[in-house]
Amino acid sequence: MPYKEFVNADYDQLPFRIQGSLIIQLVLQLPGDGHEPIMNSFFAQAPDRMYSWCKDPSGSRIIEAIISSEHIPLATKRKVLDQYSNKYADLAVNKYGSHIVDACWKVSDMPYKEKIMIELIQREMLVQDSPFGRIVMRNCRVEQYKRRADEWRERERSLQKGKRMFKDIFDSSSTPNKRSDKKSKKSKK
Repeated sequence: MPYKEFVNADYDQLPFRIQGSLIIQLVLQLPGDGHEPIMNSFFAQAPDRMYSWCKDPSGSRIIEAIISSEHIPLATKRKVLDQYSNKYADLAVNKYGSHIVDACWKVSDMPYKEKIMIELIQREMLVQDSPFGRIVMRNCRVEQYKRRADEWRERERSLQKGKRMFKDIFDSSSTPNKRSDKKSKKSKK
């Protein structure tokens, strides 16, 4: 798009560019508060616009990066999750939106997972008719929830407990042991 057209274009008509999307995704993964202007801009948008981004190949990647970033506070992620409340079933049937639902599922606590679950079950016919929706249903274990909700809750609690217990181990970026490196080099010879 030529510059003059870009400057005069209606904001709603401007498409995402993959280069811009990649830059934003990288900034969201950096430590520090470099993500704050991006998040402020994100929350300044109309809810319908934020929702439409979930169905865009480049826009959906930005939303995924927001949700999965280790450097964005949980409270901010919850605000993002709330933006898509009552829209999870519609997102689940979309090629790009289904990835958003999976990302939201991974960072959600138990009450919010149940909220997503109930929404998927209420619109089950719609979700099951889509190949992407079926994948989301499988990832969320909807069938197990419908058959044995108590077992599903127990399983989710134990998974969350395990994540908390081993979070420091998985998140730490420890330096490799020099001695073990020497052993591995000797074994390669």
